[in-house]
Amino acid sequence: MSLAQELYATGKKDEAVGLVREVLRKTLGFTPAERVLAAWVPPKK
Repeated sequence: MSLAQELYATGKKDEAVGLVREVLRKTLGFTPAERVLAAWVPPKK
């Protein structure tokens, strides 16, 4: 998660979101990853 946050902070947002999604794919329901993804990706309407 810290790598994803570093990527996001340096402007590599797509890579950071992809990494968090991969974490969630491997570990369903991992709350820290869910929180970060919710903050970075707006909900779909």
